[in-house]
Amino acid sequence: MKTILTFDTHPHFGDNVICTAAVRNIRLVHPELVFVHKNSEIVKNNEDFEQNAKPARNVGKVAYGSLLDERAGRFGTLVEAYTRYLCKLIGIPIVPTPQKVPVIVLDENEIEESKRWNGRWLINANCQTCSISKAYPYWQNVVDLLQDVHFVQIGGNEKRDISPNLERVEDMRGKTSVRGLFAMAYGCDGVISPSSAISNIAAAFGKPQIVLNTSREPDVLTNYPNAIHVSHKCSCGWGVNNGCIHCRVGHGAGRNCVYYSIMHGMTYCKCQIETKPELVAEKLRELING
Repeated sequence: MKTILTFDTHPHFGDNVICTAAVRNIRLVHPELVFVHKNSEIVKNNEDFEQNAKPARNVGKVAYGSLLDERAGRFGTLVEAYTRYLCKLIGIPIVPTPQKVPVIVLDENEIEESKRWNGRWLINANCQTCSISKAYPYWQNVVDLLQDVHFVQIGGNEKRDISPNLERVEDMRGKTSVRGLFAMAYGCDGVISPSSAISNIAAAFGKPQIVLNTSREPDVLTNYPNAIHVSHKCSCGWGVNNGCIHCRVGHGAGRNCVYYSIMHGMTYCKCQIETKPELVAEKLRELING
């Protein structure tokens, strides 16, 4: 007899995508557990989720662990940690994690649509007001250093979204649906982005990608196949094996970075400023050349 469950997580696209892998790992051991997800677009065609059922109970909010756990990458990748946390919420022993990447299932029409993006690299120069520490000042420089690469810029266009208007790129910001973005990621040649939803989506399809962590996150969180991280130890002391996980920039306690400078009228964390575009371009060239 099956039991239908639901859960919550952080209200971010990427966190919900990651949870699809946690659910798959649990269902490999417990096929009697079936899940309902509030975002039907993310789990469309995914047999681990009931599309129209009412859950028996909400088990709670899935997370990595404590902030200290996440800073140190104590429980491994995001998929491994979310699997562990969801098991604890359900009240079952922690299961193995053979599913290392999120689970996104496209239909035939979406696979056909994805061909439009063959030969292109998706570039996410976006950050949000709630995660402005991900802002990088040199995206245009990276594009200029790789003029033979066909870039497509992605990201949102809501008030909370912040991204530069890049020159010599195809602009698709705010012009696609969730499923459309999945098709873009499936069809593209690769992705370059800060740690973000598109990093997890790219991993679901085995795409080569650059994850621009700088000093914000430990690399282990997004230790996906085919991912190259651009990270370093910042002058603030964070980085490489431990990330600050700061979200905002400015004075104050909590998760605010206080090591910042202003460039071109915008405030950037020093770890972003210290990460030169030549290094980012070099790493992407390595991926392109195999």
